[in-house]
Amino acid sequence: MYTAAFYKAKKVGRYFIFNYGLGGLGYSIPASVGAYFARPNSLIFSLSGDGSFGFSAGELETIRRVNANVVIIIFNNGSYGWIRAEMKARGKDIVGTDFSSPDYVKIAEGYGLSAYGITNDEEISDTLKRAIKNTPSLVEVIVEPEDKFVPPVMPWSKRFL
Repeated sequence: MYTAAFYKAKKVGRYFIFNYGLGGLGYSIPASVGAYFARPNSLIFSLSGDGSFGFSAGELETIRRVNANVVIIIFNNGSYGWIRAEMKARGKDIVGTDFSSPDYVKIAEGYGLSAYGITNDEEISDTLKRAIKNTPSLVEVIVEPEDKFVPPVMPWSKRFL
């Protein structure tokens, strides 16, 4: 959602794909496999939440097996953040949205990918450079859950403002 809201395309063409409804949990990682086969000489970035990752983690085996030039970036907010934020916005009890603490770096390494974690802003540039150099790779970024700030979605913005 955030990429669709804030990404500025610099040239014409299909360089950014996403699930049309922006609600397809597990879409990004399998889509990166398709993008790799469509453009095998391109560097592919897959942006995924930790909730979506759980739906498609097995595709890491495919990415490793075909040696896809893919960098998976997982935004780890420890939850189904959109669902929790929606529950909060509607004044509902928040249940079933928090995760335990899986080690996404170790999961990716278990599939044979290079894997990195980012814990502070100063690590972003160097970590991304290493991930790009060592594809296929995964980068875990710890972020705040959506219910801690106002997401760029009009119905929620009206409720919080």
